Amino acid sequence: MRLIIEARLADEGSGTGHDVDGVLAVVERRDCSLAQLGLTLAEGRSLLEKVQVSTIRQREVMLKLSQVRRLVAS
Repeated sequence: MRLIIEARLADEGSGTGHDVDGVLAVVERRDCSLAQLGLTLAEGRSLLEKVQVSTIRQREVMLKLSQVRRLVAS
């Protein structure tokens, strides 16, 4: 048996709750020990980096979309 911890980004603003970038990280604990339930420092840093990159990417996409909409509307 394995304990699998997944980290996902979801778009709460859209009301759909759908994933933005799918699964950002998967951490597996093969022994299912509660002592190993949390993330190590390295795993936490890696996850934070992925979240930051994904958030910046999504903001860039939204900015470009708003610029295109303004151009089309004018």
